[in-house]
Amino acid sequence: MLDLPVGGGEAAESAEFAARGSRAHLPPAEALRFFGGATKKEVVNAALREYAERHERAARRARHVPASREWDDEGWQRLHDAEKRGAE
Repeated sequence: MLDLPVGGGEAAESAEFAARGSRAHLPPAEALRFFGGATKKEVVNAALREYAERHERAARRARHVPASREWDDEGWQRLHDAEKRGAE
């Protein structure tokens, strides 16, 4: 069996695979059908791309955490409200 990560992208939309948890153990034929590959190599490459994309998205979100501590939400809201009042 292939041990492919499932989650994110098309995998998250599939209730059948989402119910299996964050890691699914797919039989090779099922993995080929699910990832739309013609060969085992294509399926592995698709799973690796999905894995890399998921981690890149997480890294991009993590880069915003330190910056968000410096944000002035109340000041932004005051400016936003003032701009809306001026546009009316």
